[in-house]
Amino acid sequence: MTSTPPIPAKLAWLAAAATKATQETASLGGLRGEINQWKANPACTDAIEAAMKIVGSGSSFDPNTYKTKISAQVVGDHVVLKFSKGETDGVNFYWRKKGETVWKFLSRDTNSPYNDHTPLTTPGVPEVREYQAYGVLDDAQIGQPSDIVSVTFAG
Repeated sequence: MTSTPPIPAKLAWLAAAATKATQETASLGGLRGEINQWKANPACTDAIEAAMKIVGSGSSFDPNTYKTKISAQVVGDHVVLKFSKGETDGVNFYWRKKGETVWKFLSRDTNSPYNDHTPLTTPGVPEVREYQAYGVLDDAQIGQPSDIVSVTFAG
């Protein structure tokens, strides 16, 4: 099977999305550092924090290291993929048959579970399928790949 090369517009979009994610991470990190300095000032009271809406300890969410959790289970004629999206907007699912090296994009979903109704490659021949997912934030894929989960799907 031959694959088609990515079109220039898609490459430009991917580069822009990566730049945006990097800028967002840097900006949020700088802002959090600034707010932490304000909160450390002895003159900063609970009332001032509430008025500035900076109450709380902040989030430990890091889009660069985020790793979604998924599970897969065969239910009847399809595979049910459950996921937790945490602080992301959703997940991108990928799949492959066991032994293959190339992951194929399956779908993006924002509400768990996702039902995979992809038919068997060869009708009547069960196959072991592997699934993996990435978090999605502001329409950009982020973080690290989930652990790979496998199921034997018989159609």
